[in-house]
Formats: sequence, C-alpha cells, structure tokens
Amino acid sequence: MNGGTDRSTYNFGYTNNYETGILPNSSLNKNTITGNYSYDLSSKLKANAFMTFTNQSTVGRNNVGYGDNIIGGFRQWWATNVDVLDLREQYFRTKKNATWNMISPTDGNLAPNFWDNPYWSRYENYESDTRRRFLTGGSLSYEITKNLNLLARVGIDYSRDKQEIRKAVGSHAEEFGLSQTNQSSGYEIFTRDFMQQNYDFIATYDLKVGEKVTGKLTGGYNFIKRDIEAFNASTTGGLLKPGFYALQNSKTFIAPIETDIEYKKSGVYGQASFDYDRTLFLEGSYRYDKSTALPSSNGGYGYWALGTSFIFSELIKQPWLNLGKFRLNYAEVGNDPEPGRFGWLNNRGAITDAALFDLSNTYLDFSQLRPEITKSWEAGIELQMFKNRLGLDVSVYKTNSTDQIFSVPTTAASQYLFKMINAGDLENKGIEVALSGTPIKTENFSWNVNVNWSRNRNKLIYLDEGRTNLQLANFQHTSLNATVGEAYGTIRGTDFVYDANGNKVVGEDGYYLLKNDQVLGNIQADWLGGISNTFKYKNFSVGFLIDIRKGGDVFSLDQMYGQETGLYPNTVGLNDLGNPIRNTLDQGGGTILPGVKEDGTPNDIRIDGSYSTGIFGSINPEKAFVYDGSYVKLREASITYTLPNRIFEGTVIRSASFSLLGNNLWIIHKNLPMADPEAGSSGGNVQGYQSGVMPTVRTISFNVKVNF
Repeated sequence: MNGGTDRSTYNFGYTNNYETGILPNSSLNKNTITGNYSYDLSSKLKANAFMTFTNQSTVGRNNVGYGDNIIGGFRQWWATNVDVLDLREQYFRTKKNATWNMISPTDGNLAPNFWDNPYWSRYENYESDTRRRFLTGGSLSYEITKNLNLLARVGIDYSRDKQEIRKAVGSHAEEFGLSQTNQSSGYEIFTRDFMQQNYDFIATYDLKVGEKVTGKLTGGYNFIKRDIEAFNASTTGGLLKPGFYALQNSKTFIAPIETDIEYKKSGVYGQASFDYDRTLFLEGSYRYDKSTALPSSNGGYGYWALGTSFIFSELIKQPWLNLGKFRLNYAEVGNDPEPGRFGWLNNRGAITDAALFDLSNTYLDFSQLRPEITKSWEAGIELQMFKNRLGLDVSVYKTNSTDQIFSVPTTAASQYLFKMINAGDLENKGIEVALSGTPIKTENFSWNVNVNWSRNRNKLIYLDEGRTNLQLANFQHTSLNATVGEAYGTIRGTDFVYDANGNKVVGEDGYYLLKNDQVLGNIQADWLGGISNTFKYKNFSVGFLIDIRKGGDVFSLDQMYGQETGLYPNTVGLNDLGNPIRNTLDQGGGTILPGVKEDGTPNDIRIDGSYSTGIFGSINPEKAFVYDGSYVKLREASITYTLPNRIFEGTVIRSASFSLLGNNLWIIHKNLPMADPEAGSSGGNVQGYQSGVMPTVRTISFNVKVNF
C-alpha cells in the first residue's frame, strides 16, 4: 500500500514466503514487513524514515560436500538394487535406522556400515535455523540555500541467528561437532547477534561558473560501528539420552567457541564533478578511512578516483547518431580485513586452576599488516543510433589487487602451520560488450533484443618470498590453487602420462600411469554471454533469456566414485569381444584401455572390470574426472497479458496484468554428465568442485498485478 499528501508519502508492504523443499522434511517460512515514510517539515527541511523486519525459520537444509550428505550417497555410492520406497516404508513403520548396508546381519549387528536410511537422515538428523532481522533508519535533509544542502543519516541493522544440528542415536558415525571426530550421535548449536550502526553527514553544493561550466561539490563523514557476539558449542562423544538434544546431554565436555568482536571504521571524503557545456565531464574523489581491524600504525589509509567522459555526439551532429560517448576512469580502493579474523585464542585446558590459552596454529604479526589496495582503470564507448533503435556499449578494464592478506604455509620449525601476511599481486582484466536493438517496431508489434558478451582473465602476478603457488582450497582428490604466472583458480591433481604424440601411457598391468601434482584445468570461463528477446503484440508480451558459458573446468567427485561403484551408464556395456565389461576375464569380460605401452606399442593388455575400481573410478588419474563446465541455458521466460484499460472505466482499478514466469527452465547444452555445471560444493572464489551436489530447481510461477 502506498499513498500520501502534498507534504508526505508512505509505503507499506507485507510478504509471506512459504516453501517446501525438494527433499523430505525441508521447508522455509519467511515473513517480511517493510515501510517508509517521508514528511516535509518545511519548505527546506525534509524527514524520512524506513524499516524492514524479517522473521525466517528453516528446517532441513541439506549438508553439502562429503559425509552426512544423502545426495552424495545417491550420486556416488548407492546400490542400484535398493528400492528407496522400501526404505521409506521401513523407516515410517519402525522409526529406526533400517538400512541396506548393515555391519554384520548374521551376527545381529544391524547398524549402518556406510550410509543411513535417507529418511532417517531427513527426519531424525535434520538441521533447523531461525533469523530475525530488523533494519531501520532515518534522515534529515536541510536546504540552507538554493545551492547548499546538508544531509544527516543513520541506519541500524540488527539480526539474531540460531542454528541447530541434530544427529540421532543409531546413526552412522561421521565427523561431527567442534571436535570433528567420528560420532554416531550428537547436537550442535550456533547463535549469533549482529549489530551495525551507520552514521553519515553529507554536504552538497551546486555551483555554476559562467554560462557553460556547472559542477557539484560533496563532502562527508561516515562512521560504522559493528558488534558481533557468537556462541558455538556441541556435544562430544555422543548423546547420553536418545532424542534429548541439549548440550548437557553430552557424554564428555569440550569448551565452546565464544566470539565477541567490536569493530569501528570512520571515513572522511570529498567529491567534485564538473561539466563543460554538457559535453565534457570530469569527476574526482578522495577518501580517508581509519579502521580498528588494522594496527593503529597502519589503520589509516587513503584512496582516490578520477574519471572523465566526452559526449562527442554534441559536436558531431548527425541525424543517425543520438548519443556518442567516450569514458575513461581510474580508481584506487582501500580495504581492511574482516574484523575478528586475527588474534584468536585456543583453550588448551587447565593446570590446577590456571587456564592455558595460546594462539592458533597460524602465525600473525598484527603490527605489520597493511590494508589491501586495488588499482583499476576502465575505458569505454557508448553509442545510441537510428532514433535509439540500436545501442552499443563496449568497455575494457584492468584491475590489480595488491597487499592482499593471505594465509600461507610456513616451516614446521616455526611451530606454526601457516602465517598471515600481505602478499601477492592479482591482476584482473577483460572486455565487456553489450548490444541492444529494436529490429521491428510498428504500431502494434515490437521486437527488442539485448546481447551481452564478456571475457575476463584473472592472473596471479607474484607472491612473497619466492613462493610460486597458493592453495585456495584442499578437496578430496584435488586442490584449487593460485599459481604465479597462471590463470587464477587452477585445479591440481594426478594426470595421465603422455608420450610425444599425446597418447596415454599404460604400465605393465594395463592401467594408466599417473603423474602427480599437475594442473588439470582452470575454473575460469573462456567467455560468458547472454541473449534476451522481448516480443510485444498489442496487450501481449513474450520474453526469454538464453544464458551461455564457454569453458571453465569442474572436477566431479560424484563421477569418480559413482563410476567406481557402477552407478553411471558408461560402467556397463559390451567390450570389443562382444561380452559384458563386468564379466571376469575368464568369462571374456574386461576391457583394453585406449593408449600405448611404455615402449610405444599399442596397448593390448586386458584388465578386469568385475569389481569396484577395476576399470573405472579412482584407479584412474583425477584428470579423467575434470569436465568442461560450458553450458547453454534457457534461464528465463515470461508471457504477460495486460487487460485493456477501457474495461476499468468507472472503477477503482487503474490497470491489471497476468504473467506466467519461468526460471532455469532448460539446460539446452552441457558437457558435464549427470549434473548442472553451475552446481558446486562451495561458492565465491572456491569453485570448480562437485560432491553430492543438489539437482537444479526449475521454478514456474503465476503473477497477478492490480493497480488502484
């Protein structure tokens, strides 16, 4: 709802979002209330206030990666002759962990040897979490003169999070809790209180010099205060009483992790922008910040930016050219580390009554840390032509991030495993192209199309102290790395051995030879692109978006283990003798791996495929399970019908429309088998790895809009 008077406006909204997930016993219920209000206290003084309150509860988020992830079981280790419906019936009938992989049924030990009943996992070992967030603030704006404005603004962001993880008595033992030891039952709780206060004071002055030069001067002060309190604790050794999920139900005690962080950051800044005859524009800014996340000697840092643009269409007067613009920008940005990242303590128990605390296994000389600095430039051209029927925007850019704070390995003699240092120069450069057009436009019909294409290259230029490689993540069987001189995000592991002609080489046993610690691929795409189309005919509108990724590699643990256990179609079939591959050798089974022997002659050694790891899976190098992550997707599609306005004449309704919408509708093309190339076990900079990934969700919705 929205409305107002000649001096005030208001907006109010309420949203309820209730979802059941694609896994049993999974749901999300989210309620959101939003509102804002503005009021002109006088002709010069204006006030504004806003608030957003969110109350969210979730049950049954699925684990990711390896371990207690039932999707990992389905993708990697599942026995294909096990009926999931039978498992469901047995669980709901007995409410016990009835599973197919018992430790020793002949001896009466029916506990799971490897995997729990998936319904036991979903209804007994479920996760739940809640979040309550309140965001509010306000501002006062005062026009001292026609050209001078003062603005005071405050914002407060508070949230309370709680997460609980349960592991019922009788579950398969997996790593659990703070101790990360194998436990067959347990309970873990995490709570977090977050409060951030943000204060701004901004002065703006509009100026005019002569008839052709105008400008704007801005100066301001910003202050941020953040307080974080968190508590993480778990049982250890299992639960004493089944079904009672509380820390006091722990067999043994391990100290919780308690976090108390106070962070402050203040900054002063100035900005000036000028234009000459609406043709030549120049803008510059400078900011100086002071942060408590850095030592006081290095806690203050400044950075600046300068940009210019030239509207050459104001000088080149052509009927076909509506807008022509060149731009060139340079900027430096300072960044302090995440507060609370350094200086933690570990509780090592106690001697008599004296607690023993020491630093973690990461060495840190806090006094030497410096802020990270990113230097970037960008140049581009914008064109609008033929009465804005055709548009083009091209930009090239280059960014160098220096003094990044990394955790790097160190020698064991230092009594630390890692140390935190400022190191490295990471270069990011690329080109982006956007093309828009209206090929057809008549009174009743129009066709609008937008095409975008980008190519980005991220490269590590150097590290400190002669280092050549920085491990970003260590996965099962592979690792993700930043290697000096190579594209950022290399996947390393074992590769095939190749001869001079590129043939794979096998050993005397007929299996492929392996070469350790090789670059197997890179997570970066060669290029990204998209094509969107919108067709309108009278009151109908149809649109769709095609999303394209070319290149970028993915390692699939799902494929490695799934092929090893015979889950996937390529693990069955006939060999060159016309017999099933999985037959034993004396039954004519097995296969001859493509390749050559070490002497260069073609491989003719038949190997057995009748047992796990016989031919497929981890017997092969990790390179065999690195796939091209390219895809072509129908990302979005929509059909909208807008009712004619004439049918609402004489009513309170001004307009109404109906829409059918779809997201992630179709993977038109991909090279990675059995999974979406975008699905991964991690996010952010840690990509290119799949283990027990969830299937992609297709969303179809119907929307009604009515304006009064």
